[in-house]
Amino acid sequence: MFSLQNRTAVVTGAGSGIGQAIAELFARQGARVWIIERDPTAAAATVKAIREAGGLADSAVADVAAAALYLAADESAMVTGSNLLVDGGWSAGK
Repeated sequence: MFSLQNRTAVVTGAGSGIGQAIAELFARQGARVWIIERDPTAAAATVKAIREAGGLADSAVADVAAAALYLAADESAMVTGSNLLVDGGWSAGK
């Protein structure tokens, strides 16, 4: 598949669904994964699952929906140099 050895991945909305699946995949590929999630219980469950499978994971509780929408916008390319963002969580306004 692909290797993320010695890389750090930050995945928002990783407490469930697509975000969780992405976080688990990245961990299996060798990344140290930061779970960014609004729900501390869900974040802890994802971290626990990754660690039990032998991966490296930590979490931070935050709501980054508005920031994620900005980073995905065309205007952010001037600031970040990229407009690729994986946001597996909620959309702003929910």
